[in-house]
Amino acid sequence: MASTKEEIRERTHEAQEKVESMIEKGKQGMQQAADKGREMAQTAAEKAKEFGTAARDRADSGVQSVGSSIRSAAATVEQNLPHSGVMGEAASRLHDTLESTGRYLEEKGVSGAAEDLTVLIRRHPVPSVLVGIGLGILLGQFLTSSRR
Repeated sequence: MASTKEEIRERTHEAQEKVESMIEKGKQGMQQAADKGREMAQTAAEKAKEFGTAARDRADSGVQSVGSSIRSAAATVEQNLPHSGVMGEAASRLHDTLESTGRYLEEKGVSGAAEDLTVLIRRHPVPSVLVGIGLGILLGQFLTSSRR
């Protein structure tokens, strides 16, 4: 009888050790899965940041190119339009506006323009909302008229 009790204790002890070993392996597996999940999330975040940076750089490059084209148009206006009289004044103002717009786009790019727009909206929120509503109405009119 004593040997049966000891055998039961021994088997119980072995079973407890196996259960503890399985629990430990489970914990290790969960830790490895959590580590892998964090690693994958970090990699995804880095890739998204790289993609965003590349997209912003391409947009900046495109806007700078547009700015250069606008400045070129300003030079054409200055060369080909009259320099005196009412038409000369209008041509001069057009040239100045095109030149400053082109320079602004070349220097600031998309990010700078977005920052300036954000500052403008924060300074004048009500007119900004009204302009947004007006643009929405115009866009809606344009889209509904183009479907006909």
